[in-house]
Amino acid sequence: MKEQKKYAFVDALRGIAILGVILPHIENTGVFGVIGQYGVQLFFVLSAFTLFLSLDVKFKVERNPIRNFFIRRFFRIAPAFYLAAFFYLIKNGLGATFWAPDGIHIWQIISTLGFVHGWHPASINSIVPGGWSIATEFMFYLFVPWCYIHLKEKYQAISLSFLLLFFGLYLNGLSFAKVSSLYPGKDALINYFFQLWFPAQVCVFPLGFFLYFLFKDKKDTTKNYKPEALRWLLISIFLWLAFTGGGYVYLLPNFMYGLSFVLFSYSLSLYPFRFFVNTLTCYFGKLSFSMYLFHFAVIGIVKDYIIPLIASSNQTHIAIIFYLSVLVITTGVATITFYLIEQPGQTIGRKIIEYFETKEK
Repeated sequence: MKEQKKYAFVDALRGIAILGVILPHIENTGVFGVIGQYGVQLFFVLSAFTLFLSLDVKFKVERNPIRNFFIRRFFRIAPAFYLAAFFYLIKNGLGATFWAPDGIHIWQIISTLGFVHGWHPASINSIVPGGWSIATEFMFYLFVPWCYIHLKEKYQAISLSFLLLFFGLYLNGLSFAKVSSLYPGKDALINYFFQLWFPAQVCVFPLGFFLYFLFKDKKDTTKNYKPEALRWLLISIFLWLAFTGGGYVYLLPNFMYGLSFVLFSYSLSLYPFRFFVNTLTCYFGKLSFSMYLFHFAVIGIVKDYIIPLIASSNQTHIAIIFYLSVLVITTGVATITFYLIEQPGQTIGRKIIEYFETKEK
């Protein structure tokens, strides 16, 4: 069965995304932590981009590419995510937390395993830390085949993104008072929920479709794209710095950062600057899903057992040691789960697809 072409810049971008995602969970990271907290939006952009590239191939060679798409996505995400859910349930127990004010109950477990936990403030992050993004990603999958079939031009993709942006703002305004009444006195929880739930995030995904059309429009493979790539790279960095200063008064910051990540990604697709696209960032990218799931647990270990051993009182030095310690340990854990959980899970998905494809010949 023909496979999708792999691009080093995509792995590198995923690696950069996970390096950014870890940053805001480390104290005293300053402006880098502000930018890093939107690393998930880079994941969303790359997800939409690569799924369209994959469907380009699958629609040509598979008998039932839509069914196979959902099988493939389930076995890409579920094995490691279910392991993480089991791990965090054992580690954290069922007691009340910020994300589960009334404790963990069976409905939260079922909704998490069903990937619909992103629709309630007491389940969105209650079991797997950062699980909101997995819920958002899975909801997005429901619409990918339709988008692939119907979106034919980049202007359609960017128009859809703006439409979903304003739709999300409308739903936030419509639902805020009603949802707030469920948890009186839990304003922080409700505010986070409306920042993270699917309607507030979905506008980012069509930006990945926009990137796909930009990428497909690049016709001349002999042209030197380095000068153009450098221009887009500098513009994207300028936008990051502008947004950290509050340059998004009328638009959601996740949308604005998503737009800058499109430009950043496009620049690396034109020319893979070695500083960004290298063996290390590509390796982090390959492990990024497991790193995302388990770095929260590693942070707790480092904070409890390594940071107290540091003699320095310099907060910057402590932050650097904290970050590097988390990165090294998380990479080790993710390497194990990638080869023992993620890859075997994907293999099962491929075998199921091959079975159906062979049966239908």
